[in-house]
Amino acid sequence: MGSTQFGNFHDFCRDSTLPVCNLFPQSRAVQGEQNGFGGCRLNGIPLSNGRHLENLGSIILCGLAILVTLGLIWRSERKQAAVGRREFQLFLLGYIIVEICEIFTVGGFPLNENVRLGFTAVHLGAIVATLWVLLLNGIVGYQLLDDGTPLSLGLILLSGIALFIGTGYIALDTAFKWTGHFDSSLGGNNRNIGLYVLYQLAPLVFLFGFFILEGVLVLKVLGERKPMLYLFAAALLFAIGQIFQYVVSTHICSGTDGKINGALFETLFTLLSVVMIWVFWSSITEDDWPVPVSGGDSTPCIPLEIIPAGSKQAPSQQLHSTSWKSSKSMAMADSDEEYIQDGSDEEVSRQPITRGVKPVKAGPDLSKKWEVARPWDDVREDASGAIAVDDMLEAEKRKRKLKDTTPLQRGIIRHLILIIDCSTAMLETDMRPTRYLLTLRYAQDFVREFFEQNPISQLGILGMRDGLAQRISDTSGNPSEHISRLQSIREQEPKGQASLQNALDMSRGALFHAPTHTTREVLLLYGSLLTSDPGDIHVTINALAKDRITCTVIGLAAQIAICRTLVQRTNPTMSPAESYTVALDDIHYRELIMRATTPPPTASSTSTVGANGEAQKSETGGSTLLSMGFPSRLTSRLPTLCACHSKPTAGGYLCSRCSAKVCALPSKCPSCGLTLILSTHLARSYHHLFPLRNWKEVSWRRAAELHAQTACFSCLAPFPPAAVGAVVGKGDKARDKRKENGLSESGRYECATCHSCFCIDCDLFCHDVVHNCPGCQSREADLVMGAEGADGGGDGCRGGWRG
Repeated sequence: MGSTQFGNFHDFCRDSTLPVCNLFPQSRAVQGEQNGFGGCRLNGIPLSNGRHLENLGSIILCGLAILVTLGLIWRSERKQAAVGRREFQLFLLGYIIVEICEIFTVGGFPLNENVRLGFTAVHLGAIVATLWVLLLNGIVGYQLLDDGTPLSLGLILLSGIALFIGTGYIALDTAFKWTGHFDSSLGGNNRNIGLYVLYQLAPLVFLFGFFILEGVLVLKVLGERKPMLYLFAAALLFAIGQIFQYVVSTHICSGTDGKINGALFETLFTLLSVVMIWVFWSSITEDDWPVPVSGGDSTPCIPLEIIPAGSKQAPSQQLHSTSWKSSKSMAMADSDEEYIQDGSDEEVSRQPITRGVKPVKAGPDLSKKWEVARPWDDVREDASGAIAVDDMLEAEKRKRKLKDTTPLQRGIIRHLILIIDCSTAMLETDMRPTRYLLTLRYAQDFVREFFEQNPISQLGILGMRDGLAQRISDTSGNPSEHISRLQSIREQEPKGQASLQNALDMSRGALFHAPTHTTREVLLLYGSLLTSDPGDIHVTINALAKDRITCTVIGLAAQIAICRTLVQRTNPTMSPAESYTVALDDIHYRELIMRATTPPPTASSTSTVGANGEAQKSETGGSTLLSMGFPSRLTSRLPTLCACHSKPTAGGYLCSRCSAKVCALPSKCPSCGLTLILSTHLARSYHHLFPLRNWKEVSWRRAAELHAQTACFSCLAPFPPAAVGAVVGKGDKARDKRKENGLSESGRYECATCHSCFCIDCDLFCHDVVHNCPGCQSREADLVMGAEGADGGGDGCRGGWRG
């Protein structure tokens, strides 16, 4: 390798082909079989007038690199969700400029000497600026500024242009002797401190900073391992290219009699390194990572992503996502009809909100699923002989909506402790990949759905590991904190036995200070068949019952007596079959977990056992008035400290009582203790008290009566004609099967109040998301506007509605 004396280029230019060497007079001198620096001379292909076309392979590879980079820019533009798309495209554009200049500087393309010096200056400036842009791309991932904005792009462009102009000027001044300051570098060891720092040292610092920033982002923030393989491959390929350039080049040139040198391989491996960096960036900005729905090959299931040809796609229901930056949580308009974000502008949602699968009513048939499973009986063929999956998908959607919609008194402000079994029993692989990893994944889905359905509630997470209870996350209303803590324990190996008593005691302590107007709940995900307790667990169960803490258990193995005793003593409002269930497979496991997002019914009054053995009446049934504040959104030009985290934020909310600033809602004012929420939070919690009723299946006879309704009232998707359907459906053996699954033979579902008809997708969306009937809501709007004749005639969709 070349000399290690700081600032000297002579030995580097002797042993390798660098663009900076074109600035020195020795590059234009020829000494027989040696170049002007005393190294191997690159002959290339001889041309007329004593000229040579050197490094033809490098020229070809540079052209290939330009085409490949243009393809990467096109692929980047087609990505649906990609953080730092514009910033990364700036890096790719800089690399294209570098490769264009390399054709005329390193490639040895026959050219006027002054023009070659100009290309060399542009080449050196583009290298420094491009690697600086790459370093700033590593910072973009931390979202200090919103990516793609004029401010973000402007800062990157201006700083990159400044480095480009500075490096280019020093190179031109060295070559053309404008000021004479760098004339000493034209001879001897070609010592040029400015170019040495900018061209040799600064790019290495920029690359090192980029790899460190991205490594921290992937490992600490995203909690992923796979993207690090791409990042390591990019670093390795770049290092191999530099080894060919600085170490092996002179040996290749001597061995091939000056035909090629290491510059050819340096260009190739640098191109491969850029491609791997793009693959790395693409992998951490994917819309969602594919997650298998089924836990084993033997469990038949219908993939959620199958959409039959000609059908209307249902609302998106993503199971899991690990995006670098996904869309922020959808916000609802507040009472002032102003867009309000449910959270601070600085807080980036790690993963999209997931709509969980709704509960399936437990019954005796579920216990027979282990012995009898005949999914092939549900498969039928269409007229062309292909398997028709329409009915199978529709039955899966309809099953989630057939639930009890009886209005019950429920607690809309909940305090829930989620207990996860982290013992060695969770290493079993009957649920893929393991019980433990699947539980952590479903627990993250549960956290998102819990706060989506209960925005003014509190959640805490505990674990049972090695005979102890450990706190995974404190009780709070911040879903991002819970999800990050769950991701941080993925690498912890389950160990030892589970201690149910320790976990329940810690849960009781966490819920002890919960207000009386809230519910106190414990959800236990239990995979063990035993519990290792330090004392009498029945004393703990009695204490939970006395403190009115309700427990629900989801087992991953056989039922055990102590868990059944726990739910019977602490959860008297639900039957043991509903409060203690065993998951049959991974799909059923997720359904059971998501069922806990709905608040449990509360009795108007319950009895507890006092210390003297007498029955005492609890105070949960009495009416309680709560003081709540509905603050206004505050946006300031300069960031100010929030009272909740003592961090500077530009936006926030002012407490209605003491005017203290909080950065996100819902929360409790740190100064006066007032509960601060938005009206939309209260509205989203209120729908549990009066759920939307299930819509009725419409037969062909009823569809003929509603002949005026030819399309879905909500999305206007056309229905099958009633007359044709009645003829085809007559005597169809599959009709009875559809009725058993709760499906409508006509594809229509009718609201019993407004008699509007909807398709299955709108049925699912209205019950899962909107929690209102569009037909009833439009009719109420007509009454408010004075449409007195709404009850009268009109089409079949509007006829027969009664307020």
